[in-house]
Amino acid sequence: MYDSLLLLTYGGPETVEQIRPFIEKVLGEHATPSRIEASVARYEQLGGVSPINEQSRALLVRLVNKMMTAENPVPVYWATLYSNPSVEEIVAQMAFDDRKNAAVFIPTPLESEYMNGKFQKAIDAAVAALGTERKPAFTFLPSYASREEFIRCGASTVLKGLKFLENQGEKNIKVMLSAHSLPVTWAETSSYDARFGELIERISKQIGLTDVIKVWQSKPTGAPGEWLGPDPVEAIESLAKNSPDCAVLLVPLGFSLDNMEIAYDLDFLAAQTCEKLDVNFFRAPTASAEPEFVEMIINLLSGE
Repeated sequence: MYDSLLLLTYGGPETVEQIRPFIEKVLGEHATPSRIEASVARYEQLGGVSPINEQSRALLVRLVNKMMTAENPVPVYWATLYSNPSVEEIVAQMAFDDRKNAAVFIPTPLESEYMNGKFQKAIDAAVAALGTERKPAFTFLPSYASREEFIRCGASTVLKGLKFLENQGEKNIKVMLSAHSLPVTWAETSSYDARFGELIERISKQIGLTDVIKVWQSKPTGAPGEWLGPDPVEAIESLAKNSPDCAVLLVPLGFSLDNMEIAYDLDFLAAQTCEKLDVNFFRAPTASAEPEFVEMIINLLSGE
């Protein structure tokens, strides 16, 4: 039985002054002056504030409220990998509160070994830094991409987006579902692409979609090598050429919280491309906006 829940997110800058330190921390040993400057420019172009912390706080509040009526309520904490509140700070608080067996939830349906390793390393380092006898144990909750609750959340998000565009008179709506891209060499040695395909297939089957376009977003600035594609802009340009009367519904299915990658790649670049090509565009919310998303986390916590 878990005695606490840690919501662990990527984090992001909330002021212009926080952008550069955040980018340097994210890039770490891969940082080069050109990559840092290019990433900083992206953030500055959109005002410097990532939406992920605000959405994380909103999810935290919903989780705390839901715990009030849960069968086995536990306190909920929130930490970020690259901003504040930091993992080290919150793990220290959990130790002070005498939490002994904590569950960790990462709001990413398509986990990758690379990112999971970063989250695990941050937790391990924070526990090692405690220097006290009170050292909580942390267990990462399992992936949720295949859970029925998440399938229903994704399906509901798509249906709401379709209805929005249909209410605007659109009849030829092309649905694009996006996830974070990976280097092709990494993808070839993992099940990441296949799991995203399975997720798309299950959602499509549930709501009767027969023509879905899989797109890959968020290739890091200046990243070398070939990455999974097409990206949303490439797919939109192809659609506009082959189906000029279409509208585009873009659903960031591989993300559960809005972040700067969604804001830049979808809300800025994809929307700008659609406007230039005279294509009606709607970007659906991430799945965490659905009420059942919080219920899913509670179910994961209780082992259901």
